[in-house]
Amino acid sequence: MEYTELMNEFAGRVGLTDPSPIEDGTCRFDIDGMVVNFVEVSETRQLATWAAHTSEREELAAEAERGLLEIKKYRLLESEISTRQIVDYSAVVVKCMPFGCFVEIPELAVSGLVHISQLSHRFVRFNESDQSLSAPGESWHVGDRLRVQVARVDFQNRRIDFVPVRERTFGNKRKGRR
Repeated sequence: MEYTELMNEFAGRVGLTDPSPIEDGTCRFDIDGMVVNFVEVSETRQLATWAAHTSEREELAAEAERGLLEIKKYRLLESEISTRQIVDYSAVVVKCMPFGCFVEIPELAVSGLVHISQLSHRFVRFNESDQSLSAPGESWHVGDRLRVQVARVDFQNRRIDFVPVRERTFGNKRKGRR
C-alpha cells in the first residue's frame, strides 16, 4: 500500500471513529486494535487534507509521465519515417472495422490503424457477424498477428497509420495467409 493510500485510509477511519480525550490534552483513536494518539483533533483534519492533496499530486504526476512516454513514442516513430529507417513490428489485431483494422504493437504499447486499402489489392469485405475482414484467400480476425511498418504519424491528433509488411515473392510463387 502506498503512503498516500495509507494516509487516506487512516484519515478516513479516524474521521469515522470517536476520539477519546486523554487527561494530557491529546486524543486517542482505536484503529484495528492499534491505539494512536494525536495532539489535537484539528491535526486529523489537516492529515486528511494533506492526504487528499498528495493523492491529487501523485495522479497529476502519473498522468504527466504517461503523456511524456506517449510523446517519446510518437517522436520515435516519426524519426523512423523521416530518417527512412523503417522498422518491422510484430502487431496484434485488436479490432476490425469496415474501414480497416486496429493493431497494437506490444513492444511499444502503441496502437494504430491499418487502412483497408493497405490490407489487400483485392476487394476487402467487413464481416459483421464475426467482426473480421476478408479478401479472396486472406482474412484478418481479432487476435491475429501480422508484421507492420509505420506509414504515418499524426502527432496533433495522436494517430498512427501502419501498413502491413508484404512478404517478398520470388518467381511465380506467392506467399500469404490463407
